[in-house]
Amino acid sequence: MDVLALINEAKALRAEASMLQQQLNLEKEERIRKEREKVDNLIDALLFHGSSFGNDKDDGKQERSKQQLLQTEEQVAKLLISKRLNYEMVNQVFDRICELSNRPQSIDSCSPLLSLLLDAACQVDVIERKDNPNKRWNGRVERDLRRKLFGLGYGIRIEDVENEKRSIRSITGEKDLY
Repeated sequence: MDVLALINEAKALRAEASMLQQQLNLEKEERIRKEREKVDNLIDALLFHGSSFGNDKDDGKQERSKQQLLQTEEQVAKLLISKRLNYEMVNQVFDRICELSNRPQSIDSCSPLLSLLLDAACQVDVIERKDNPNKRWNGRVERDLRRKLFGLGYGIRIEDVENEKRSIRSITGEKDLY
């Protein structure tokens, strides 16, 4: 009798664990969807005329109009400063543009959206930190994104290389392996 009770309890626990795993997977998918929507809204607000900065409540039903015009480099640079965007946020925009692109990105063949983002980042990078009201800007954003774009042209993900360097460094304790 004890064995049957334990077997039934194990089955119930497995079913509960499976249900919890499904719930976690759904929550993860929802979190990823919300993050992508947030980055998509950021792309619209930064790079296209007539978009508000994250205040759209259209739940993704209204698609970006083909007639929308791109902002100028100066306008995007001003938005990068005024909205206090840091490297991580700009990096997410960069990654999302690459993800949505229908062709591989590289230094030689870069989408107009990436080109606009990189040029605006360059304009913000050259501003002295003391003169830049966006203190979250580290002054190396454009360089890092162009390095990443260069790697993409050769099928190299810079994040993977950096993670590998960090893991090797943590194991061996050496400071510079490459």
